Amino acid sequence: MAFIPESFKKRKVRSPNQIESITIRNLIAENLPSISDELDRLLSGINLTEHFDYIRFMTGKEDPPHWYYNLMKSERPNLQNVKAIGTMIEYLFVCTIHKIIIQEHFPNSDILIVPNPSRGIDLPSLNIDIKAPGKRLDKGPGTSTRAHSPFERLFGLDYHCVILHTNLKTEESGPLRILRAVFLRPHQLGDSDLSKICAHYREILLPLHEKKFSDLCVFLTFCRRDDKTCNMYLKKLRDLMSSSGNMIIEKLIEIIDLCNVWIIDEDGRNFSLRQPSEKEFLKLKNDPIGGVVTVSFKNELFLQFRQLLEKTTERKLG
Repeated sequence: MAFIPESFKKRKVRSPNQIESITIRNLIAENLPSISDELDRLLSGINLTEHFDYIRFMTGKEDPPHWYYNLMKSERPNLQNVKAIGTMIEYLFVCTIHKIIIQEHFPNSDILIVPNPSRGIDLPSLNIDIKAPGKRLDKGPGTSTRAHSPFERLFGLDYHCVILHTNLKTEESGPLRILRAVFLRPHQLGDSDLSKICAHYREILLPLHEKKFSDLCVFLTFCRRDDKTCNMYLKKLRDLMSSSGNMIIEKLIEIIDLCNVWIIDEDGRNFSLRQPSEKEFLKLKNDPIGGVVTVSFKNELFLQFRQLLEKTTERKLG
């Protein structure tokens, strides 16, 4: 049986409803700098004791995790892998939004956020996943995620994401801290280059050339960046984006037909390759498309954050 601290035993708590969840997400996006500042304080042991019972409630154990005592001494926890550090930051992030968002904007509320990664994302009640990469930028910080659809490479995922880039590998001593913090909406979790091409030509091809648009989406979804032919066709598509005139559609269809030759050859090697389903095609036609990360696909999606984080200003120490 999970341990419940005395201070929580008589409390009636609940998850946020749908409207509250949307409001809390928007407030997190708006207040991410303040949230990051408070996270840095917790990672240094400052203000941590006020969350003692909340941490024990979330873990369901009478004793707090061993990292709690490391942080209280302003020490970097001796955690064995990035996943363990990510779990710690996930708990501290929840403590922070409870203090900065819930208590400030929902006073006397019975709303309580509890991580539950077994549901597929870290904070299912907010439809938010927390990513805490610690690699240096030149080492390519990123993460893998289960693919519900290969076309997520274009239209993004079905959850929001908070990226908290830590100093795990860039600073060998001192407390952990947040170097960069980014909040991403679901459509922003698509591939920046491929989704840009897709969105641009969607405006040109639809509604008259749905089949050609579908073929283009198949190529963009399954193209491989280590394939010279793919790169050649991608360059042709990028170059044509800056063109204007009546011949654009004709030139575009010629390129798509060339892409289809590659698709036919690839079909025997890639068993995931297929046309979009009706539901997927509706998303490709109607949903926002505007990825900001780099996404590779091979049975699962790998989200590469390097380019995004390089464009994000590093937070100043203190």
